[in-house]
Amino acid sequence: MPADTFFDLKAQFLQSGTSPLIEDIRIDFLEINPGDYKAKYVHIRRGEFTSLLHFNRADLGIGILFEDCNFLEGLHLEAVVVKHFDDTLWPENTSILFKNCTFHGRVEIDGCSLRQALVFYGCKFTKELTVRKSHTSHEGIRLEKCTLEDHLRISECQSQGDIHLISSNLQRAVVIEYCSAENLMFSGSNVFSMGLELDYNIARMNIIFLDGLIRGEVHFTAVETTKGGLRLFGSQFEKGFFIDYSTRGAAFQQGIYQYSIDSCKFFSGLFIKGTQGDKRRVSPVRMIIIELTPNLSGNINFSDLDVGKVFMQGYNNSANISFTNVAVNELTICETTNQGGIIFSGLRASRLQWQDDQEPILTRSSAIVMSNTNLGKALFFQCNFSSFDLIDLHNVILTDISSSNVTWFSPLQLENRRITTNKLELKKAKKQRKHYEIEYARNNLYRAFSSVREVYRQLKFASQKQGDMPLSLEFQRHEMHYYKQAVAVQRPRQWSEYLILWSSGSNNYGQSWLRALTGLLVFSALSYIPVGFYASSKLDYTHFATSWNDLPVNLKVLWDNIVMWVVLLNPTHRIKDLSDNIDDFPSIIYAFDLLSRIVVSYFIFQMVSAFRKFSK
Repeated sequence: MPADTFFDLKAQFLQSGTSPLIEDIRIDFLEINPGDYKAKYVHIRRGEFTSLLHFNRADLGIGILFEDCNFLEGLHLEAVVVKHFDDTLWPENTSILFKNCTFHGRVEIDGCSLRQALVFYGCKFTKELTVRKSHTSHEGIRLEKCTLEDHLRISECQSQGDIHLISSNLQRAVVIEYCSAENLMFSGSNVFSMGLELDYNIARMNIIFLDGLIRGEVHFTAVETTKGGLRLFGSQFEKGFFIDYSTRGAAFQQGIYQYSIDSCKFFSGLFIKGTQGDKRRVSPVRMIIIELTPNLSGNINFSDLDVGKVFMQGYNNSANISFTNVAVNELTICETTNQGGIIFSGLRASRLQWQDDQEPILTRSSAIVMSNTNLGKALFFQCNFSSFDLIDLHNVILTDISSSNVTWFSPLQLENRRITTNKLELKKAKKQRKHYEIEYARNNLYRAFSSVREVYRQLKFASQKQGDMPLSLEFQRHEMHYYKQAVAVQRPRQWSEYLILWSSGSNNYGQSWLRALTGLLVFSALSYIPVGFYASSKLDYTHFATSWNDLPVNLKVLWDNIVMWVVLLNPTHRIKDLSDNIDDFPSIIYAFDLLSRIVVSYFIFQMVSAFRKFSK
């Protein structure tokens, strides 16, 4: 068509029915009003629009397709309606499609109501693209393989499908605000040169970043997911990624339901911040899933949240993951090797009632579960492990962790009812007199004791590395207690080990001199009684308590000779210190005196050992 000849496109639009393919045309300024469009479907290829193309409240039938078109000025679709769909003519589930088009002016999609999708494929924009107050009843809004040299703004749009950006080059800021969609998706090799803002949006399922490079900052403000969550896979974020719950409005109560992070690079960090202070409970998150891979790097920080489940798994090489002032119902770390950074600060059990996954009518107990995991140099600050109902640690390496102001779990939490259950099983097997079942139950009980003992052994070494001697001694006491229990149940019994451990209980495994002092007084008093009988002419053991009247009389005699007990408390006393007439007493008194010396010496040694606990 000659350069100065323009095609009468409005006349073509006035023809009812399906128009044939219109191609290689040139159109001047064109405004289509409600009465100017009667076509059912129009396909325009290689059209050049030298001035503004404006559709105003037009009913576009089942849709319109622009392919390889050049818009020299602008495009404005205002209150356009597409009510119908015919998959025989329109197989791509779209109502309006721009394919491989170039836009030199502003593109505005304003107040449109579409049955199917609004799609820009392979298009180039030199000015701003705005989609505002539009609605798609079956599909969504999609930009694929597009280049935008100016801003992209999607505002106040309601979509039953996805808002999806695929493999596009976005050179200025992208803003999506006050929108509702099934998913907000950013997939493929997207490049965001100036960042991304999501404000006051609702995604009924997920917000997904799959691959892509975001060079600018990412800000989420009052973003909510109804059922899904934020899923980050293989994306790179060169500047900060900020999600702030504190700026939510009254209409946005839930926030992001779940977080999934896998193989992303955060060069300046991911920061997810809940509401501080007494309003912390209004920042609940159902689940946080972090897949630790060598490709995951950067700082990831969760703060001031109440989380149902935190799950981490994999190999952490260079990521620094921190949980600050976070309440958790269930923390699970399994099959994990940590050579990066994991920090828990202010960790505690959640007070919210979280439903059980298997039985929704039930609530879950709070728990920490770790298995087959090397925590490496993980840090724990001001954590309250005692607030959790259950602690389950199996094949966990804890020797390199560091802690400060931590309230540690009790042995009962760590036992997790397993020892009680195994004891009952052993007792039941013994009643049935089945040798195989007895051995099986005994081995299970032995492993349960050994598992708890191993946890305290590693915590003891971790405390010693930090120079926290009192805490390491506390862990040592628990370690030796469970070692004693394990040796007691082991068959064949190791009598040497068992007797040493049994005797070590007299000073609480070197922790309590008071217990040793109590033993000294009690057993020396018991040793004094037979010595008192034989050393006193006023006592007769055959008539010590033949009647109630004899008892106070004989006890008074023992009290009057209490000096003998004091003498017996000195293991280096002379035998004549007991009485000047010691040669007149029966020879058996020498045996009781020897026994007394052994008992007293033993408990004095145990007292001295306990006093030296801080200098061992």
